[in-house]
Amino acid sequence: MDHKIESIILLGPGIDIFPITTMEYPKFTLRILNKPLLVHNIQWLEKKSSKIYIIGLEYYQVTVNNYLEEFKLSEKTEFIPISQYDGSVNSLLRICKKIKSKNILVTKGDIITNIDVSSILEEYFYGRCKIMTVLIRTNAGHKLMGYSGNNLVYYTVNSMDILNEKRFEMFQKFPNITFSTEMDTSQVYVLDKSLLEYEESFFSFKASFLPFLIENLREKCPVKVMRVDSGYYFQINSIESYIKASLAKKQSSFIPQWILNGEGEIFEYKNCCRQTLKKISFKDQNEDVRNIVGKKFLPGDFYLYNSIIGNNCRIGKGTRILSSIILDNTKIGENCLIQDSIIGESVVICDRCFLKTCKIMPKYVFSEAIKASSEIFSLGEL
Repeated sequence: MDHKIESIILLGPGIDIFPITTMEYPKFTLRILNKPLLVHNIQWLEKKSSKIYIIGLEYYQVTVNNYLEEFKLSEKTEFIPISQYDGSVNSLLRICKKIKSKNILVTKGDIITNIDVSSILEEYFYGRCKIMTVLIRTNAGHKLMGYSGNNLVYYTVNSMDILNEKRFEMFQKFPNITFSTEMDTSQVYVLDKSLLEYEESFFSFKASFLPFLIENLREKCPVKVMRVDSGYYFQINSIESYIKASLAKKQSSFIPQWILNGEGEIFEYKNCCRQTLKKISFKDQNEDVRNIVGKKFLPGDFYLYNSIIGNNCRIGKGTRILSSIILDNTKIGENCLIQDSIIGESVVICDRCFLKTCKIMPKYVFSEAIKASSEIFSLGEL
């Protein structure tokens, strides 16, 4: 069945991937294989969305509209500017009257996956529920969820809440309940729009509204959960998830537009067949070590291995870049070594810098040669 819904992307502050995101370079601009994270999410949603609303600070309106124009996404996508963050639930209530579909999909716009969104919608409609969320595995232990089968019957962002007061009560009501601090919502929700008509006041969807819905719906129409059992599915909320998502995209069959070969030539994917790409990529039997490079990239006398290089980057003679991600507009001098590192946008690295396992904030400037390992370089501001 073809289920069309309206989707809402809530652009939050987006500085949770420190130090490579800032207020000037928020998370939604973060490049995954040289395409903004927001664009990945719009393209993921548009197939099954009759309309996509993006809610974010008016400060970002020009940036978002430029993306919509550049990637030809403006036909059914609308940016709703807000003057300040006042909570995800308030943002949803702000556009409720605009929404025409009975069911909506809500996300923070920070998902990278090869799971088709139609699979999520089919799971929701098949479950005949009022709200469903997609789960991910997480290392963060500050929250606790309790689920029985595919029903989510308890959730708190403070895992200590359950220890003494609720555990016995929950086991009495749901003998098969499983408590876990290793699973969490990926903040992708499909829900009946009527749920937004509660008179109670909420700020955060995840921290306050979701626990409220779970408690009020669990007896008659429990909140459903979907687990991703195949493919890859990442919420980009940490450096680790950003790296894993980038590698998963890189290793998938979806090849970006630009590929760099060992002789320094750049090929456009549209002019290459799959067999040719295998020949011009650094690749061995055990590991995908292709280099992905962005537009306006000039080949030169340097060495790249298993790296992703952004748009409009410059790399000096004799420099080696190994297993690293270099974001847009970065300039790297001569005879440098960059290994296992993430370099933010518009960074300037002078000659003879050796950086291993480092993370560098956007716009950081190295004015002198440096040797560093496992360090974070920031400007002291977000």
